[in-house]
Amino acid sequence: MGRRNLQLRGSAPKRGVMRVARRDYNKWNNISGYIDPVPDFLRRYHLDGTDVSLVPVNSPTIVAGVALPDETASSFNGVDQRYNGVADSSIFATIGSGAYSIAVWIKVVAGVTQRLIATATSTADGFEIFRQSGGTIQLAYNGSGNDFRTTAVDDGSWHHVAWTCLGTGQAPIVYTDGAQTRVGSPRAYSFIDTGVFNIGGSSANNAQLVGELDDIRFYDRAMTPAEITLLFNDKA
Repeated sequence: MGRRNLQLRGSAPKRGVMRVARRDYNKWNNISGYIDPVPDFLRRYHLDGTDVSLVPVNSPTIVAGVALPDETASSFNGVDQRYNGVADSSIFATIGSGAYSIAVWIKVVAGVTQRLIATATSTADGFEIFRQSGGTIQLAYNGSGNDFRTTAVDDGSWHHVAWTCLGTGQAPIVYTDGAQTRVGSPRAYSFIDTGVFNIGGSSANNAQLVGELDDIRFYDRAMTPAEITLLFNDKA
């Protein structure tokens, strides 16, 4: 398995492999020495063009990213570029109404509502993460979740955003750049897929993203605050 194609649940690093000091990382050609800080994900997408389960639609542009080990990301034009992840729709059935964590690096500027990750084709169906006009990033299930939003991140810099929850009817916790920034209202939910899973927009080319995404992660458990901080610090 290639170093970037980490599509299965994460495995433990090989014994005897040490984390390379960040300042010396480039001389390893982004291959050796990397240890994932929270490796038990359902899926991890590097968005560097090598995620084998994602089908590029109209060729998202590969650009410099922030997350280790590859430090590359995908840029979306806000019109018709996205990744189709239909092959990975089972991850939503795995989560179902149970515990989850979702994390992603994002780089956007001010603008209108845009979808980052979605199974929804409108604001009233499916699961989605979207950028609101006020610059916050919101998680919603079937159009519900106005208090599941981050602080504003639309300044053109990279930001790490994450959500964790212990299960349906529990309060989601929202993180921005490694720190807890909100506790949402308890709400029933189900991640059972009602549409096609897409990254960078929806299959209907509705409210497509203008911006960049890196290192999207899904877990079927609620990560701890310390683990969220580890993900935030796992950057170039």
